Amino acid sequence: MKKQYCVIELQIDLFDPDLLPAMLFREGCNGIEEKSGGVWHIFFKEAINSEKLKGIYDALHPLNSAFDPSMMRLSVRQEEDWLSEWKKNFVPLRIDGKIWITPPWEKPASKPGEIELIIDPRMAFGTGHHATTQLMIQMMHRYVKNGDRVLDAGCGSGILAILAEKLGARNVFGFDIETEAIENARHNSEINKCSKIR
Repeated sequence: MKKQYCVIELQIDLFDPDLLPAMLFREGCNGIEEKSGGVWHIFFKEAINSEKLKGIYDALHPLNSAFDPSMMRLSVRQEEDWLSEWKKNFVPLRIDGKIWITPPWEKPASKPGEIELIIDPRMAFGTGHHATTQLMIQMMHRYVKNGDRVLDAGCGSGILAILAEKLGARNVFGFDIETEAIENARHNSEINKCSKIR
């Protein structure tokens, strides 16, 4: 059976959009997506009962000039495995000239002297296709040296921790708040034959 999650959709026009996430994370939300036209999607892993809904409403009440309670909608959704849909288009990617990110279902793309990261992304962040990951890979390629110690906070798929070990780091520690990400990072560490990642 697929996991379910709850989404609250609300319409709110804020002068400072950073106010909303600060208020809602205190109410236990797990993610926020800002859409166009002042529409926000607020994600919760657990079911939302009337008490939780009242807490969210009370948190938003100080913004009453910007918040229209009649535009607040709650829905329950099925978790989708979007990965299997886009997996078909996930092909080897070269970053910074010498680092290849290859999914396990593709043939290795690297040549001698290049670094190959085999990444099975599953549902965790870190395929190498996002600009932030690419920038981190470029910076690590330039600055991580043999014997360094590296901390990967919010490790996702483990891509940066794996790269750190392959660049010669003697000690790598990665962590994440998502159980799925931790399991995915361990799996990727194993398929890359890493031994220094904790």
